[in-house]
Parts: sequence; C-alpha cells; structure tokens
Amino acid sequence: MKILNKLTIKHLKMNKKRTVVTIIGVLLSTALMVGIGLLFSTVRDFAIRDIIKYNGSHHVQIYDLSYEKVKQINNNVNIKEIAFEKGIGFAYFKESKELYKPYFYVNSVNEVFLETLKLKEGRLPKNSNEVVIPEHILSSYNYQIGDTLDLELGYRYHAGAPIDNNDEYYHMGYDSEEETLIIETSQKYTIVGIIERSYHESYSAPGYEIYTKLENIKDDDLVNVFITYRKISKVYDKTETLVKSLNIDLTNVDYNDALISMYGENKYSNVNNAMVKIITIVLSLIAVGCIMVIYNSFAISVIERKKQFGLFSSIGATKYQLRKMVFYEAFIVGIIGIPLGLLSGFFGIWVVLQITNNLLSDVFMMDLELAVYPLFVIIPIIFMIVVIIFSAFLPARRASKITPIEAIRLNDDIKIKGKKVKTSKLTRKVFGIEGEISLKNMKRNKRKYRITIISLFISIVLFISFSSLLTYVTIGTTRFFNDVDFDIYVEVNDPDKTLLNKTINDIINTSEVDKYTIFRGKDYMTNGISDKDYHKDYQPILDNNNQNNIGKGEVIDELKPVMIITMDNKNYKAYLKELGLKEERPIFINSFAAVDYSNGSRKVYQGKLLKSKDDREIPICNMIDISNYDDIKCDKVIDNIYETTKLPFGFSFLTELSQPIIVVSETYFNELITTNLIEVTDPNYIILIKAKEYKQLDKKLNDYVNEYKLGTLNYFNIKEQSKMIRNVTLVIKILFYGFISLVTLIGVTSVFNTINTSIALRRREFAVLRSMGITPKGFNRLLQFETLIVGLKALFYALPVSLGIIYLINKSASDMV
Repeated sequence: MKILNKLTIKHLKMNKKRTVVTIIGVLLSTALMVGIGLLFSTVRDFAIRDIIKYNGSHHVQIYDLSYEKVKQINNNVNIKEIAFEKGIGFAYFKESKELYKPYFYVNSVNEVFLETLKLKEGRLPKNSNEVVIPEHILSSYNYQIGDTLDLELGYRYHAGAPIDNNDEYYHMGYDSEEETLIIETSQKYTIVGIIERSYHESYSAPGYEIYTKLENIKDDDLVNVFITYRKISKVYDKTETLVKSLNIDLTNVDYNDALISMYGENKYSNVNNAMVKIITIVLSLIAVGCIMVIYNSFAISVIERKKQFGLFSSIGATKYQLRKMVFYEAFIVGIIGIPLGLLSGFFGIWVVLQITNNLLSDVFMMDLELAVYPLFVIIPIIFMIVVIIFSAFLPARRASKITPIEAIRLNDDIKIKGKKVKTSKLTRKVFGIEGEISLKNMKRNKRKYRITIISLFISIVLFISFSSLLTYVTIGTTRFFNDVDFDIYVEVNDPDKTLLNKTINDIINTSEVDKYTIFRGKDYMTNGISDKDYHKDYQPILDNNNQNNIGKGEVIDELKPVMIITMDNKNYKAYLKELGLKEERPIFINSFAAVDYSNGSRKVYQGKLLKSKDDREIPICNMIDISNYDDIKCDKVIDNIYETTKLPFGFSFLTELSQPIIVVSETYFNELITTNLIEVTDPNYIILIKAKEYKQLDKKLNDYVNEYKLGTLNYFNIKEQSKMIRNVTLVIKILFYGFISLVTLIGVTSVFNTINTSIALRRREFAVLRSMGITPKGFNRLLQFETLIVGLKALFYALPVSLGIIYLINKSASDMV
C-alpha cells in the first residue's frame, strides 16, 4: 500500500497545475465557510455593541414597580442582575443654551445601574449627595468636578397631568397649554464625575439627566427596573411567568427586542421560522457549491488516471487499494487546503474589516472588530472534511471498477448511439466546419462536458442567489426598522406670520439643505368609506381590527379617518408635474404600510389601501362636538380626485398611518380649516429635510431655536437617531459584497479547473485535427464555439433554478417582512 501512496504523491507532483487548482478549490471553500462564520459573528458582535450603546444591555424593563416587589425577584435564579432607577425630579437649568432643554433631571439609581454608566472623568457617586453629569451638558456651562449644584426640585405638569423626561418641552405654544414646574424640595449635590450621554436620555428629552446613588428607599416607592437574565433562552416565557407572579400588567413591560433577537430569540414565531428557512437555503447552496468544486477535481483526476488505474489493477492492485488511492489523494489535498483556507478566511475578513474601519470611520461610532466564536471555526472544518470524503467517494468507487482491458482501450469514454451525433446543415453554414466538429464532439462525449456545464451552472446559481439575497436583506432591514427617506424633521408655527415665514425661509435656504418638503396636515372624518372599499392588500389588517375608530355608536362606527395635506407651492407643482397633471386636483395617495403583531407573529403589510375608483368622492364631516352625534354632518365633498401610489419626498412615514391621505393645494386647504368642519387653529408647518451635512445643519437649527423664540419650533435629527439601523445595514452590505466575490471566485476556480483539465486530456484529439489541416485560428473558433454552447446550456439550466431559489428566499422573507 505504501508504494501506491508514493505513486499518488508522485502523480500530484507531476500534475502540479491541476493539484494547485484543486488545493485552491478546497482553500476557497474552507475560506468561504470560515468567512461566513466570521462574518456572522462579526456583524452580530457589532450589532450587539451598537444596540447596547443605544438601547442598553438589559433584556427587559418593567415600569413603575414597587420596591417591595423588586426585593421579591432579587433572588430569582434566572436573573443575573437588576438595575433600577427612581426619578427625584426636575430643576431649572438657567444656563442652558438649548431652549427646549431647560431642566436638570435628577435620577437616583442603584449600584448596578451606576456600573452601566461610562465615565469620562472622575468617579461614580458613593452617596445620595453626589452626582455625575453628562458630557453634553458642558456645551451650555463649563462645570468642573467638585462644583456644587443647588437645585430646587419638582415635577412637570401639562394640562393638569404629570409628565416625565420622555415628554417633550411644552413651551409658549399658542396651540397648546404651556407646562409648569411645581417645586417640592431642594437639594445640594457635588459633581464627582462626567459620563458619556446615557441612552436613557432621548434627544428630545427636556432635562439633562444627572445621576446620584439611591439611598433610603421605601417598600412602596415606585421604580423602573431593568432586568438582565443569566441565559437569554426563553426570555419571553420567563418574563411572562415573572409578571404573573408579581401580579402586574404586561403593558408595564418593555423588551429590548433588538438585543434579544441578536441571541436568536424572537417573540414572533414567523420571524424565527423565516430565518431558519433562509439560513437553510443559504447553507444548502454553499454546501452544493463546495461539493461540486471538490468533486469535479477528483472526478477529473480519475478520468485522467484511468489507464494508470487499469495498469495497477493488472498487476494485482485490489479494488480496496484503488479506492484508497483516491481517498489518499483527497487526504493530501485536504491536509494542505483546509489549514490554508482557515488562515485565508481569517486574513480575508480581517483585511475587509480594516478597510471598512478606515473608509467609514466617520460613519460608525465604533470599529468593527473581528469576533471569533470557536463553534464557527470547528463547524466549517468538520464540514469541509465531510465534503472532501463525500466528494472523493464516487470517483473512488468508479476507479475501483476499472478493468485492465477497459482502461487500456479507453473505449467507454465515448459512446455513440445511432444518429445522435448528426448535426444540421445550418450549423455548417453558420459556424463552419469548426462549429460542426465542436457540436459533434460534444454530442459523442457528453460525460466530460457535463462536468464543465455543472461547474458553470453551480457558479451562476450561487452568484444570482446570493446577489438576490443581499437585496432582500437590505429591503428587509429597511422595512423591519421602518426607515425613512429624510434626515431632519422640523415642526414650526407662530401667530406672527412674518416671523414664521422668515424662520421657514432661513431654514430651507441653509446651505446644508439638499432637498426639502414643507407640508401641513389635519385629520378629518368621512362617512364615504366603508369596509368593502378597502383593497385586498389591506384586508388582513382590517380583519385583525386594527382600523381605528373614534367612539361608539351607529353613526361613529361608520366614520373613517382621512388626512388632508397641503405642500409648499414649489414641491406641489413638481409633484403635479411628476404625475402628469396640468391642473390642480386633489391627489389621493392610495398606499399604506402597516405592521401586524397579531397571533404571535410580526408581519409587514404594504400595498394599496382602497380599491381603485375613477369617480371617487370623499365627504368630510364636521367634528366640532363629537358627543352630539345628531349634529355630525358630512356635506363638504372632495371630488375630482386623482389617485396614485407615488409618494412625494418624505411622505413614506405617513403611509404608516394606514388612512387615506389627500394632497390638496394651499388655497383649498386653507378653505377647509377656516370652515366649521373641525375646531382647530392653524396646523403646524412640517419641514422634512435631506442633508448630507446633517450634523452641521443640526447645530444651525439649534441656533435658530434659541434665536427666534417661536411659539412652536421643534426639530428631530432622524439621521442621528436611526444611525444604529443604517450602520448595521451598511456593514451587512459591505460584508455581503465580499462574500459574493468569494463565491464568484470559487465558481471561476471550478470552471477553470474543469476546462483546463479537459483540454489537457484532448491532446490526441487536437493532434488528429491538426493533421487534417485545421489552423490555429480554426482551433480558436472551435474552442469558442464549444464555450458558447457550454455557456448557453449552463444558463438554460441555471436561470430557472436561480429563479426558483429566489422565489423560495422571497417566500421565506415575506413571512417575516
């Protein structure tokens, strides 16, 4: 047996080109498998760190839980740690430079909570007389460690009801009541540290959150609790059991769904099922691709060594020994290719991450780090060993069946049956004698060409499938997180129209503004829409009773909400032009997007809201006194309506309201709000802005807020708040493109190996053709024609299969989004 092993090694050395290509195939396949594991673990690690930065590391939050009940769950074996907070109150921050952030908000927290805060300077509080302050407060006043704060603390009230730090600041709004701060106590604090901005403080929060240590808490005091479990598995079931034992309402419970999903848990069963289906499809494609690359190498090797195996058999080599030779060749290739592939996978992903971090340092708040989980390395190695054994099995079995006479004569390589090699006269006329020879040769030697076609077929299927998967991942991420197409949301109004117009003009003419839309909108009710008018796209939402009504009673049940919107003149005319309208008409945007959480699943629906109708009319009802149903009249009719599904810039988030949206001219809109249809003041102006330099625009908008002192001037940096979603999506895109490149390279390697070996085995055939007078130019035409036929055949089979796989991916993804 040793002599046969030596001959196998000698054969590999003599055929260096094929051996190298085979090793490269194993190397790339291993690198692909390891790369997938590393990609998954790296993106997962980045997402976890990003989510923790913006949402926290807890798994569950319970609001307004008595301290007595906190003590009950403190010894729960499933819980790793419990952090909790108790708001002490608000105090005026006179030095604040942000008009809509005029308070300190003092929050007393336990030791576990304090440990989650990220110190920049100093230390954490050791008692209830010490505080840490967030670093962004320094832009208003340059506090130093050791400074004292004399605060008069109280609670905010608006319209007679208490409000917390999650509610925006209600200031001098002529269309709403101004809030008040009722002082209840005073307290002196010493600043002992400066921390990074906590995720607990939202960007619209009116108070800068400062933290002190919680002491002297009573059993009946209410706190907000943040629970982290020891094991993430069955987190939803554990929490429901916990809630039942505490006898509290589930509405007081909030899950850190984004973080929990990164650990493979999801409360919506359809999401889990869809993910399993997609992962199964992906792994199956990869497995088939890897098997075909390696199988082709060994199959070609057996064909190439057919005569050699026959000679070995004639001098006494048994079938077992011949099989062992093929497996020994597989062992040599694997022992070299797998370690190299492992190293290549690590190195390749590391290089991609370095490039990504350097190119996108301004995009990401943190670096992508190579995350390695042992399981993601062990599984690819085991998988590749199994693939190599499986790939070598059939060629080894074929090699053991070769008889000496058959091997010497080589008369079974080409089998001709009847008239199967005949070609049409048209082939000779169009492609010449070289084309005819190529076609005849392929018909009489189908087995060898079949390997080439299969290699190309697999390459095409892999490329198309993974390219489409990237598209679905991108679309799915956008839909899942309800992404919008604008960066800054501004809301503005004031009784002084001169000041109002000046503010709006200053905002939209700011150099950082690339694109904008200004609109005003009001909700009305109509009796012109019934359940039968809704489109089949919206029917599942309607069936699950997600349609909002405003009361009870025969008349009210028949009323449906409708939103009337007007745009600024410039964008309104552009919208009319885009729709091909030459005159002003009410425009009904027949589109919706809604998320349904019923039946323990999460599914996104989108499409048409109502059935199309040429002569649609929508009556608008007067709603001054909804308590008196008899006085409700719907005699103001909007007619001559143009229907479309095209959305103006920025309007995508409005379709989530799942109600008819009608865009009208400013004149028409002003007529509506000045009639007695509904008791309202002039609606606020909403400015939706697209800006590449959104950070600079953010600073200018903050200056406008402090400069103009309008009744209403709020803005929200949507781009900043959705950075986590965009970052994760961008990382997935970059790494997926690297993944697709690797898949393509594997396919190219497989095809190159197959064609290169095939040509090497046809020396005798080429010599005969040369003796017949075929020139080098004729050889090129012959091979080009063969390549054309092989490519067309591969496409003929690959495109339907690829479409089938795309359909399966689409069906699986549609169950989730």
